[in-house]
Amino acid sequence: MRRAAIGELLASGGAEQRVPITVTSDPGLRFAAVDAFADLAEELALSAPLLIGVDDLQWADASSLLTLGVLSRRVEYARQALLAASILGSSFTVADLSVTMARPALELSSVLEEGIRAGVLAGDGGRLRFRHDLIRDAIYENQLGSIRQGLHREAGQRLAQAGAPSRQVAEQLARGAGPGDTEAITWLPGAGRGRCRDPAGCR
Repeated sequence: MRRAAIGELLASGGAEQRVPITVTSDPGLRFAAVDAFADLAEELALSAPLLIGVDDLQWADASSLLTLGVLSRRVEYARQALLAASILGSSFTVADLSVTMARPALELSSVLEEGIRAGVLAGDGGRLRFRHDLIRDAIYENQLGSIRQGLHREAGQRLAQAGAPSRQVAEQLARGAGPGDTEAITWLPGAGRGRCRDPAGCR
């Protein structure tokens, strides 16, 4: 669907024009094409690992390199968002993801919408969830244990600063704790009285 739309976009540039309009000659068409390619790359990256190959890069001009930069940043941002979501558990709220990534919810909305369209995420009442646990596990386990530990610790600290329930904070800090971690230990007594907003993540 997206591929067909990109093809129509590129073909529409000069079919009825005496002088064909191309992405090189028309900045507006170039912007639309880059945005369409970025959307496609983002959707593909949400579903599976994505490799973008570029031929003759040595001949690329500044505009072409800028385009590649846009694509790369969009794909990387989508990957980071899904990783952060996997740290929160099988389901999560946009607000919690916004807190742990230190990004506005509005900024995350397009990535999350792409995740839903790609079949990676699904709505679940006021929450979002990974459509299949295998997807979440694949994203989560793809990171080194030491990286996951650091992400859990940082998520716990940010959630604590945002006033999240004690049990949710303690769960994240416990997963990110090292030997003799006093910060995680401090939160454990209150966790029993707290309310877990993600049962899948509090097992």
